[in-house]
Amino acid sequence: MSCSLTVSNALLVYRLVGSIRAKHPDIPIHVHSHDTAGISAASMIAAAAAGADVVDVAIDSGCFDLCYL
Repeated sequence: MSCSLTVSNALLVYRLVGSIRAKHPDIPIHVHSHDTAGISAASMIAAAAAGADVVDVAIDSGCFDLCYL
């Protein structure tokens, strides 16, 4: 499961991962996100709480973050 657009929020991630975990208790779930919108920490905590086996996040280093330095 991956979200490069950062359109997900913690509740959506929790519900999605929880639903997948309930239907497929034996498969590994790996959640990856990009922190472009600054909300990935909450989403990754929600994913882990819902049963994800692995969570990771890419920190955006593009112009979105650096243009104002």
